[in-house]
Amino acid sequence: MGDEEGAEPVFDFGAKKKSKKKTQKEKEKVEEEGGADGENVLVGVEGWAPGPVFEYSEMLNRLYEIIEAKNPSLSNKERYVLKPPQCVRVGSKRVAWVNFSEICGMMKRPVEHVVQFVLAEFGDDEEGAEPVFDFGAKKKSKKKSQKEKEKVEEEGGADGGDVLVGVEGWAPGPVFEYSEMLNRLYEIIEAKNPSLSNKERYVLKPPQCVRVGSKRVAWVNFSEICGMMKRPVEHVVQFVLAEFGTEGSIAGAATTRSEGQGQDGQLILKGRYLPKHCESLLRKYIKEYVTCEMCKSA
Repeated sequence: MGDEEGAEPVFDFGAKKKSKKKTQKEKEKVEEEGGADGENVLVGVEGWAPGPVFEYSEMLNRLYEIIEAKNPSLSNKERYVLKPPQCVRVGSKRVAWVNFSEICGMMKRPVEHVVQFVLAEFGDDEEGAEPVFDFGAKKKSKKKSQKEKEKVEEEGGADGGDVLVGVEGWAPGPVFEYSEMLNRLYEIIEAKNPSLSNKERYVLKPPQCVRVGSKRVAWVNFSEICGMMKRPVEHVVQFVLAEFGTEGSIAGAATTRSEGQGQDGQLILKGRYLPKHCESLLRKYIKEYVTCEMCKSA
């Protein structure tokens, strides 16, 4: 049936939520179902009864037994025994740890890491003592104070000459300028080592090159230059051919004499080379194989 006109509306906010806390009657009912001995029962599950009550130690032992049964590798671990450290006195202030590397190998750890740890732990500070930070003594100023200057002047006498404090009978010698000391050094070197002061200057003749045909060049005074450098001709030939990247030979062999391509001692090169090219090559050879790098002598 519909509501009558003019009737006030009725609002329904739902049923009131029941409290989850058990009432006194429900508790008494559970105790009666549990029996006269007051044993706990699981409500809604038929045939359930509580098991025995274990103490903490019994449960812990039971847990260990289960772990050993399921994982025997965890319970039967090998025991690693390290050798005791062997230390020997070395002098009055040092100690040698003899089997240090062997112990690091047994621990399977790098020696450098163990060394750093040992040095950090074996600090000079005593256990329990507060750390003392020593930044060293303060550097004294090198500038002499006014009192020290006056003291030196008094000890030096009326003339104000320099004296060495603590040495009797000492007096300063004459003061030399730089140029005088340098000339004196040269004189001593010449007196002690005349070979160093009177060096002979080696002057080489400039290379003389002549065209032989359209594709060859003859180095005329090649053997003479090798004799002045005091180096074997074969070695210089190999150097020249390697640097020029060409072919060549010393005149005087049967083939060159028959062709009339120069006299004995000439170097026949294949290509067009000027005297300036040969001169730069000689400078390089002298720098590498003739001149000493230390004393610059030939």
